[in-house]
Amino acid sequence: MAVTRSKSAPGYPHQWDSRVASIAQFVQQARGLAWKHPVKVEFLPPARFTAAISAKSGGTSDTADAQSYMEALRAIGVVSGQPDMARAAQTFANNDVVGLYVATDKTVYVEGDQLTPYVRVTLAHELTHALQDQYFNLVTMRKGHADDDGAVTALIEGDAVRIQDDYERTLSAADQQLYASEQSSTSSSATGANTRNSVPTFYLDQATFPYDFGPTFVETLFSQGGNRLVDQAFRSPPVLDRQILDPASFVPGVPVPAVAPIPAPPGANVVNSGGFGEVTLFEMLADQLGYPTALQAVQGWTNDSSVVYRKGPTVCVDVEVRDDDAHSGALLRAGTAWAARIPGATVQLSGQGQSVSFHSCDPGPAWKPTQVASVDPYQYPASQSALAYQLMTQGHLGSTTASCVVSALTAALGPDRLLNAIQTNDTSSPDLTALRNDLPVVVSRCS
Repeated sequence: MAVTRSKSAPGYPHQWDSRVASIAQFVQQARGLAWKHPVKVEFLPPARFTAAISAKSGGTSDTADAQSYMEALRAIGVVSGQPDMARAAQTFANNDVVGLYVATDKTVYVEGDQLTPYVRVTLAHELTHALQDQYFNLVTMRKGHADDDGAVTALIEGDAVRIQDDYERTLSAADQQLYASEQSSTSSSATGANTRNSVPTFYLDQATFPYDFGPTFVETLFSQGGNRLVDQAFRSPPVLDRQILDPASFVPGVPVPAVAPIPAPPGANVVNSGGFGEVTLFEMLADQLGYPTALQAVQGWTNDSSVVYRKGPTVCVDVEVRDDDAHSGALLRAGTAWAARIPGATVQLSGQGQSVSFHSCDPGPAWKPTQVASVDPYQYPASQSALAYQLMTQGHLGSTTASCVVSALTAALGPDRLLNAIQTNDTSSPDLTALRNDLPVVVSRCS
């Protein structure tokens, strides 16, 4: 996780801290970029580290902004009640964090001074961010995006996860076991914190998107053109989540068609405007209509624009989705069904039938969804992305073959059984057994 908020910018050390020098050397070799200078690494006591990351991590911390954000999420039906979004942001920022690179400080902060396997792997991740910053300037990369820079973040984090995983595979068998144990423990702790603080599932999905899909995106680039192609992506980064979801749609330097900004109604106060995103649209529809319907509806997504505004006391959201002709009917049908579940929401064709427009306003804290999915729909594509990444990095399959395998397994097992097979901890699970039995056949067919 790389953070870009701070006011200080200390000078560079003359040499590497001896505790991290070997990790820095690995990162340099694996990433294919030579360090321009050493990076400052501060080892802080736990209390000071927690205070430091709380101050430096991003998130929706302003109370008014957090309230407006929550009301906008309620308007599109992805949260209900009155969750505390400021606390949700801070909870996520603090979860699982034992190391953090702050770009404007040019410093890596580490909790404690014990270099356990988990801390060392984390340092490989954070030092990758520091190396990225020396060549591509992470602060500048994140500026000037119409949306929330989710695609850029997926590139940045996906690259760091790729290098950290490469480093983890160099550990001894004993250290890999210790790493897995510590990782499991911290993950359980994070899950508990999310539950205690009532962090909305939608917020977690949006926050973890760069880590769920970014590694597969970057590994696809690397498999096709090595670090040279990854570097090109950093120089001309992706701007749409569709490019992350479908790496074949991303060509560095080739611009994507823009969607004109949506004006707010007269007399309204604009809260936010910019891209809405395919993933957000998918979750918005899937939360009300289920995974298969939402997946089909977004197949023709090309780009979009949105505006969040407050008219009187009420926050409203308008979204215009540009869709290809072959799929606009599916999106319109799904949107109409979605609108029937959100009080006062409307959906219609616009732009001479080339776009679908959504309008909804906050129904208030008393509104409850008429249907609650037993499984978070986001987990289906996220788990499939994780499987593709595993097939490429551990199975040594090319990106095209890995994508074919995931599609074939989804068709053979069905999305529910495949999801269970990927996520289960039960080694005797029938779904996991079916996956293991089908995998060699499918790999042979796709190769």
